[in-house]
Amino acid sequence: MDIKGSVALVTGANGGLGRAFTQRLLDRGAAKVYAAARRPETIDLPDVTPVRLDITDPAQVAAAAELATDVNLIIITPAARAANAWQTATSTRSAPRSRRTCSAHCRSPAPSCRTWRATVAEPF
Repeated sequence: MDIKGSVALVTGANGGLGRAFTQRLLDRGAAKVYAAARRPETIDLPDVTPVRLDITDPAQVAAAAELATDVNLIIITPAARAANAWQTATSTRSAPRSRRTCSAHCRSPAPSCRTWRATVAEPF
């Protein structure tokens, strides 16, 4: 896919891998980048459209999809502490914590992507 002129949505855009993807999209000429994060006020990149989005919250996914109807590229990044959270959740044998962690990193991305399937240029 040609990045130049694309309209992208990147989750976790306030840090780590998500921030790096967001910056790279801007550098490569994306026409618009929706920078999504649970706390959009922490996004420090200029020239992006901040979006409040927790991909485990269906209402927030729906609201983001309503806002970002022109998206044709989606990048979903894991939370910065995903590996540590998974290790803690499984080592403490905390069923609720394990379910939350698995939901955030294993199950939530697919429904989030399906929300935008009509506008994404190339299905994956």
